Amino acid sequence: MQQEQVSVDEEVTIEFSRFSKEKQDQVRALVNYATLMGLNGKDLVSIGGKLDRVKARREINTNRAIISNMDLRTIGKDKDCWTRWAWVDSQGTKYYFDDVTYGSVFITNTSTKQTLRCRYDSWAMPDTGRWAFKRSNHLPSIMMGVYYVLIKLP
Repeated sequence: MQQEQVSVDEEVTIEFSRFSKEKQDQVRALVNYATLMGLNGKDLVSIGGKLDRVKARREINTNRAIISNMDLRTIGKDKDCWTRWAWVDSQGTKYYFDDVTYGSVFITNTSTKQTLRCRYDSWAMPDTGRWAFKRSNHLPSIMMGVYYVLIKLP
């Protein structure tokens, strides 16, 4: 039993290269406390994974709320936003998003009649999870790109 305690103490005094020099004492204190609680490395990894999942879920919920609060509408007699939709920005300018495919969208500014074919990478946009807003799988990614100015409007 004494041998095991010595080896744990030796491991705690090692440098944790992931953390800055200023954080080393705090990390050692955390490891000592976790050891006293009977936690092992797998337990700490599990706790870290849970914290990451909670953070990701908060980000997804925030991004979904942003999209839900945007002034998004169907165009004409469309029943949903499957392949096209309209959006009115905060200045009152209406944009049409049309001819939507994976990786490409056609955007029209209805005030100036300017158009733009825009490429986008849905994986590079802020995360909204697996979510089809107004029956469109593309709309969340595209509108997150517009919100964060990753997609330039005409």
